[in-house]
Amino acid sequence: MTLVQDDILRELSKKFNKDVRHIKTVAYYPIRFAKEIIENTLDDRPIRIRHFGVFTQKYISDKDLIMSVRVKHLLNNIENVAIMMATTMDFIIPKISSAKRIIEDIVKTKDYEKLNLIWEEWKLYNK
Repeated sequence: MTLVQDDILRELSKKFNKDVRHIKTVAYYPIRFAKEIIENTLDDRPIRIRHFGVFTQKYISDKDLIMSVRVKHLLNNIENVAIMMATTMDFIIPKISSAKRIIEDIVKTKDYEKLNLIWEEWKLYNK
């Protein structure tokens, strides 16, 4: 690599607050980067690679599968989800078990709208 390339990678690293190695992977191996992003079932945003086009995950039409993946992720992070529900969504959460019970009730009633509401807020909360 030349010094100019190193400088550009360092500038991008500082600009986006990412590790230089991550920036280097995106710059030199865009298909590998795209594969990692697309394989992530929790991130459904499309990505664009210059001169190649837009890549996106295949849309999963099975709502039960989507619900189970999202519920599993929310329950694995239940402490932070409880904090998010109490602070940004105005849920009354006296204990972490209350947030877990709310999510389990959503699963029992198959209330996809409530789950999507919590999920979208969770994605925003983690940015």
